[in-house]
This record gives sequence, structure tokens and C-alpha cells, in this order.
Amino acid sequence: MCIVLLILLLIYRSPILALIPLIAVGMAYLIITPILGFLGKEGIITYSSQGLSIMTVLLFGAGTDYCLFLISRYRHFLKIEQDRFKSLRLAFRGVSGAILLSGLTVMCALLLLLAARYGSFHNFAIPFSLAILVMLLSSLSLVPALLGVFGRVSFWPFVPHPSKENKKENRVWDMIGKIAVRHPIIIILFSVVLLGMASFQVTQINYSYDTLSSFPDDMPSKEGFRLIEDHFGAGYLAPLTVIVKNGQSGDQEALQEIEGVKSVSSAEPSSKNKSFVKYSVILNENPYSKEAMDKIPKLKQAIKGDDSQVYISGQTATQFDERSVSKTDEKIVIPLVIVLISVLLLIYLKSIVAMIYLVLTVLFSYAASLGMGWLILHNFFGVDAISGLIPLYAFIFIVALGEDYNIFMVSSIWKNAYKMPISKAVQEGVHETGGVITSAGVILAATFLVLTTLPIELLVQFGLITALGILVDTFLIRPLLVPALTVLLGKWAFWPSIKRLFKSR
Repeated sequence: MCIVLLILLLIYRSPILALIPLIAVGMAYLIITPILGFLGKEGIITYSSQGLSIMTVLLFGAGTDYCLFLISRYRHFLKIEQDRFKSLRLAFRGVSGAILLSGLTVMCALLLLLAARYGSFHNFAIPFSLAILVMLLSSLSLVPALLGVFGRVSFWPFVPHPSKENKKENRVWDMIGKIAVRHPIIIILFSVVLLGMASFQVTQINYSYDTLSSFPDDMPSKEGFRLIEDHFGAGYLAPLTVIVKNGQSGDQEALQEIEGVKSVSSAEPSSKNKSFVKYSVILNENPYSKEAMDKIPKLKQAIKGDDSQVYISGQTATQFDERSVSKTDEKIVIPLVIVLISVLLLIYLKSIVAMIYLVLTVLFSYAASLGMGWLILHNFFGVDAISGLIPLYAFIFIVALGEDYNIFMVSSIWKNAYKMPISKAVQEGVHETGGVITSAGVILAATFLVLTTLPIELLVQFGLITALGILVDTFLIRPLLVPALTVLLGKWAFWPSIKRLFKSR
């Protein structure tokens, strides 16, 4: 909260205005917390402390974004209209649709996690989507009400008045808009090369499902593991239990012959059913490692009997299943999110071409941020592998939140395109939205970077990669690449709504 407050003070230089978004977020938090508590108590949902940490970050980041979109337009109209209530109505009418679609996009994308089978993904769906829904309602009701009550005083000591609107503001963004319009091919080539180089690093990433590695080195559990590894062998930390039904006499020897197996206990028959026998298997390597997980299929294949059935339990087997299920979830959830966002953009913009290149840019941003995150973590922090859960976690947040900026930027360009040439509409769109998107992106990235201060490595990796994705969206995709693509495509960027667009002029 302190980081958000500081950034808001730097942006608006107004103590009242800095507090309005925080009041909205605080009210949303006070509403969502008892709802989640009730749902958890009734056994309807399950959530963890890590999930609540990410939810809080999401509330402050995304919620502040929605507030900034409205505040920015309100300030614009206060410099044109004397009546503050008329200014508020015009501002609300201009951005409420974009805010609503942005919130629904994030909420629906998070709800699609219900399609995941892995609990850590599945359990995020309801708490996160409820948080976004409550924050969206707060942004569209409480924030306009507060702005209506305080009026121009909200911006004290830099109060906007029509008489003071003499010069065009945001000259930096006006200049950036001109660059995007005048040099679209150069910008596209530069962006493709830069993001392509970062995206290529994705092929170099090593993934880990090692639970122990996510804890700090000085935690007792990790220190205990090192002692076991040094004096007895790493495999003793988490032995595997292999249960065989209808096994044969040579099963113990077959298990022992597998490379990487340190020892196999003698067969222990079940006291209830003699057809079941149990073996305790100790591995040579870290039982949490990728190499250990790769032994699970080999252990099952070692039992050759035609009627034999093999079941394996233990931490290594659990992580093997976690890897399998999470990979399957990626193949299901990621395409569903892409389809959802595509449909929502198509409904809002009524342009197939725009929908395609907007979705592609945000996917490019995701791949680049994942690659850059790996470079930073591997080369500067000595991380040998990132959590295998990161790709889907980061995808949901980077793609869904990135589309927020797409929607806000392009909705401004679309409205301008109905009354001016496309190149001019793009320039004005960048000028009008560049400042607020940058402010919103910096706040959102800063809130996710807070996760890097926590002792859990999974949250550190997630916070860094998500923040990088948001910053790439904020400073490259939205102000330069998307406008350049729109200019280069010209009227075809609006297809199949070209005739309706030009008929309105």
C-alpha cells in the first residue's frame, strides 16, 4: 500500500487524489475478505496464504489501474467543462465501457482456472475472480461518487480549470505518438528483434518441481536435508514406496538394477491381502529433483509380470504427478484464455484484424517476459531452474492484465478514428492514454515486485516475471508496437467494420 501511495503522490501531487484509489481498494478488500472466509468455512473453496498474498497484490494493482483510467479522463474534462458533474458524466461515459471490459476480461480469464485439475491452479479461480469483480464494482461506483463529492478539490493543490487549459499537455506522449505514426516499420522491426531475442530464451529455461528449493537456505528443513544428504544420502529424505499387486520373485532385483537406485528393501507382504507386497526404494539423488522424477516410469516398467499392477507413493511420485497434471493444465487453460480474450476483443472492437494483432502482441509480451525473467534469475541470482508452475501463473496475469492496456489504448484510437484520419487518431490515442497507461503499469509492476521481497522462491519468480511482462506492455507494446501496427494496417485494422467507420465521418 505504501508503494502505491508513494507512486500516486508522485503522479498527481495531490494527497486527496492519491487516497481515493486506496479507499476504493480498501473497501473492496474489506468486502472480499469475509466473503472468502465464509466460502472457505463452508468448504466451497480452498485457498492458501500464498494465494491471499497474490490476491492482495492483484487488488491493489488492478484496482488502482481502473481508478486511474477514470481519474485521468475526469481531469481532462475538468479542463474543458466548468460544471464538475458534467465533466464526471463525460469521463464516466468515455471510460466505463473500457473499464468494464478490462475487468471482465481479467475475471473471466481467472475463472478459466476452474478447468485446471491441479489444485494450486484450480483453487485460485474463485478467490481471484471474486476479488476482481468486487474491485470492478468499487471502481465504477465508489470512485465516481468520491470524485463527485470532492470535485476539483480532489486535485488540490493543482486544481484543473478551463481557463488554465492553454497548451497541449503530455508533450512527451504527443512526441511518442508522432514517432509511432511516422516510423511504423522501424518500430515493428525493432520490437520484433528485441522481443524475439528475449522470447528465444524460453527454450533455455529449466523447470523444477522441487518443493524444498522454494524455501530460503537458512530454514531448518533445508538445513536438515543438507545434513541427511552429507551423512546418509539425499534419497533418505523422502524414500519411495512401491506397492506391487500380483508381483513376482524377481521384482526386488529388477528395481535394484535401475540406475540411480541406492537400495531396495525386501518385499513386505500386506497383512490384509497377500497379493500386495511393499518395497521401500531409496534413490541416490535428491528425491525432489527432475532426475528423481524421471525414475518413476522406469520403476513401474521394471515390474514385468503380465498381471502385475504397480503403485508408487512418496514425495517424488507426488511431484511427478504434479508435473504431468500441470503440463496438461497448460494445454487446456492457455488455449481457453486465448479464445476468451479473442472473443471479448472481437465483440468490443468488431474487428477481426485488430483482435488478431492485439492478441499476438500480448502473447509476444508474455514470451519475452518469461525469457527475460529466466535471464535475470539464472545469470544474476544463480537460479538453476524456475518453478514449473510459473508459466501458467504468469500467462494468466500477463495476458489478462496486458489486455487491459490494449483495450484502453485501442478504444481511444477507435473513437478518434470516427472523426479524423487514422494516423491522426493513432497519434491522439497515444497522447491521450500514454500517461495514464504508464502510471497504471508502473503501479501494477511495483505491486507485483513486492512479491520478490517474500522468502518463498515461487513468489519471487512469479512477481519478477509478471512485473517484467507488465513493464514490456507499458513501455513498448502499448505506446509503440500497437500504434505502429495500426498505422501500417491503416483502414484494414478495422476490418470488417471499415464501411461503418468511414460512413460515420
